[in-house]
Amino acid sequence: MKKEFRFKIDVPKYIYPIGRGGEKFAEGLKKGELYAAYCEICDNYMMPPSAYCPRCFSEIKKYEKVTNAYLDLYTILWKDFEGKDLEEPIIYGFIRFEVDEEPVEGGLIHRLKVDDPSKMVLGVRVNPIFKPEEERRGTITDIEYFVIE
Repeated sequence: MKKEFRFKIDVPKYIYPIGRGGEKFAEGLKKGELYAAYCEICDNYMMPPSAYCPRCFSEIKKYEKVTNAYLDLYTILWKDFEGKDLEEPIIYGFIRFEVDEEPVEGGLIHRLKVDDPSKMVLGVRVNPIFKPEEERRGTITDIEYFVIE
């Protein structure tokens, strides 16, 4: 027999410090740009950027502007958290990046806005659509969604 328990938990406000790597990323978001961290030791780009390389643990001193973005995976949500049909499906994708044709390790999961579902092919180029400049705060929500090129 399946039992279901529902209860509400009050969670205290949690503040996450973005650190040095996150600071450059946040500054870019405010300007409508995306930045990847670059490890000069490993010759490796990373997204989201961090202050230290996850491969060799050396300090990251360089951040480069992302030049290309691609749809790597996606999922379509047809129902809300309570199992009710959504008026319009919500699409989320895993976006991978390049800096001057060099691959970036990692990526971002973000919302997609798709007018023509037949164009949703893995590997298709996508572009971020940012909020108007006066509304940006340096958070990931400064990107409203990604669109297919």
